[in-house]
Amino acid sequence: DERRSKAGGDAAAPASAAAAAAVTAPAKAAAGTRVGSGATNFDKWQSYDAEGAVEALERRESERESLRQRVVSLENKRAREEAMRRRGESEARADAMRARGNAAFGSARYEDAVSDYTEALEANPRSAALYANRSLALLKLRAFDEAEEDATAALDLEPSCVKARLRRAAARTELGKVDEAIEDLEAALEVEPRNKAAREALGSCRARRASREAARRSKRRVALSVAEVEHDLDNDGHPFVAAACARPRHDGSAEAAGGAEAAGGAEAAGGA
Repeated sequence: DERRSKAGGDAAAPASAAAAAAVTAPAKAAAGTRVGSGATNFDKWQSYDAEGAVEALERRESERESLRQRVVSLENKRAREEAMRRRGESEARADAMRARGNAAFGSARYEDAVSDYTEALEANPRSAALYANRSLALLKLRAFDEAEEDATAALDLEPSCVKARLRRAAARTELGKVDEAIEDLEAALEVEPRNKAAREALGSCRARRASREAARRSKRRVALSVAEVEHDLDNDGHPFVAAACARPRHDGSAEAAGGAEAAGGAEAAGGA
């Protein structure tokens, strides 16, 4: 039995040693790995090209920005081309409607002309000529307020438009705004000094203004008539009556007529 126990103990000792070695080996290996990885990382850091990395990053950013600018440029170009295409279509439509409006005006279909010019303006709202044309059609329809507004819109777009000046002057004349009409006609003659229509209209407006001023002056004249009334003794003492009735004496001084007449009246009353 003692020999078996000793043999068993001898056999268990190597097993225990092997188990202990199995437990400690991974720890040693891990420790070795940690030490080794730190040294390796340090070596890598020593060899790391920081400036090169920054330059590479800047190149990538520059490439991205260049690409973004190219995309924006292409989008802007596409947008400009689309806007030009639409503008061309709008102008073509406006020209067609303007021609139709001119034909209607020439046939004295003024309401149709106004409608056609309006549709043309929807396609091209920056056309001074279209506003001036519609203003003339509105004058024919005796829509003077609207004609004045259209002529003003045309002048806002093109201040030197003589046709718009003449049409606004015509509308203002009909609305009784003679002074403003004269201003428009004078402005038109500054641009076209030999414009016969402007000269004739200006002469007519000036004659109209002169007639108006003469009528105003005649209305300001008031006819007064003086009537004689009976002498009222009760008013002789009033200062206004005394001043109004004062008359010069032979010696150059003034005498109140009321006072003298009052005295004469008193004497007459006493004698009676």
